[in-house]
Amino acid sequence: MTEEQLDANGVLRNGAVFQPPESALLVFAQRRDARVELASWRQQAERFFDTTLGLTVSKRYETDFPAVDFARVVVAKSAIAGGTRSAWSRPADETDWSRAEAAERASRMGGMGALARRCKQVWLIERESDDDKTALLVAAILASVLLGPIVIGEQIFGVRGARERLEDSGARDSTEGR
Repeated sequence: MTEEQLDANGVLRNGAVFQPPESALLVFAQRRDARVELASWRQQAERFFDTTLGLTVSKRYETDFPAVDFARVVVAKSAIAGGTRSAWSRPADETDWSRAEAAERASRMGGMGALARRCKQVWLIERESDDDKTALLVAAILASVLLGPIVIGEQIFGVRGARERLEDSGARDSTEGR
């Protein structure tokens, strides 16, 4: 996916096809469109994650909100290494809901599969590795705004679970080298 596939408003061009990597984090969203509400995303990032968030290309919506979209999300000034991650959004489907329910059974996180079923949209966040804390931070920020669970492999959790994973890694990182 390249930014050339975005129109003058920063929205994915009609008919553009994208294929997020299979390793992408899955964030469920309780909405019916792929709208990026940057002000809300920034507010959550700053207030709850002590992080600055932005986009590489701004978005403007002139009429209807898109059902699918793409954004490059930038995070900085955080306890987690900053960087840029790709984020794709599309309508949720049966495969997504089944994946969430299977992760709920594997993780024993009662109710998360049902929460995912109520979500009509998903965001897929690019990961550079299995332990990509920057991608997890982006997913946590989006989940806190979009009110849906996060699925990584056979794990499903909410914002609190993401924060715990981020804090655990920060504690390990700060003690390494001592």
